[in-house]
Amino acid sequence: MENKMENQKHNITLSANATTESGEHLARGTFTLIRTDAALTSTSHGTRGNNPEPVPMYMLLHYMTHGPQNLFQFPLTLGKNWAQDGWANSQAKATIVGYETVAGTARTFPECLKHKTVFTDAEGDSFKGRAFVNGTRYLWFAQGIGLVKMRYEHASGITTEAELLEYDIPGKGQEYLPLSVGNMWTYKWQNDYRDEAVIEQLQVNRNR
Repeated sequence: MENKMENQKHNITLSANATTESGEHLARGTFTLIRTDAALTSTSHGTRGNNPEPVPMYMLLHYMTHGPQNLFQFPLTLGKNWAQDGWANSQAKATIVGYETVAGTARTFPECLKHKTVFTDAEGDSFKGRAFVNGTRYLWFAQGIGLVKMRYEHASGITTEAELLEYDIPGKGQEYLPLSVGNMWTYKWQNDYRDEAVIEQLQVNRNR
């Protein structure tokens, strides 16, 4: 279960920078979230970059936050679910599925919180775009570390996968997504629209 924070609102900003594995710049941007006792909510973002996908989801945090919505609703209890809008006015139903061990490049992470979201009924002019937004997304979070793996099974048959390569999280907190200023993560992610995997670095710049 997630430890409770003080009963107040925390405004959080993360910066993101993405390159190819060979070092070519792809994208950069900022993402904002709000943390309260009730939820961790993505609120907005500002990004610029390379977009081969059929919808503008060209950074890992686009996939992870999926537009303005609750990433977590507290307390994080097994079987808990909630429904809301997602990207392109899709209908998103999230469920806390359970705990699993994740074997990754950085290390093996035991007892990761598994978060499942099913997206349906996306809107838009492009069939490819709607089929890319619709699908099932799995996120695995390690306590005290954050996101360690993502698998997004798009309704189009494409899969976007991400894994944690490196992280710098001082201390030993209990949060499943620790958002103290200075916390950093490096991820590798790819789908069939990318010739090379993307290396994306995230850092918390503000939490107040």
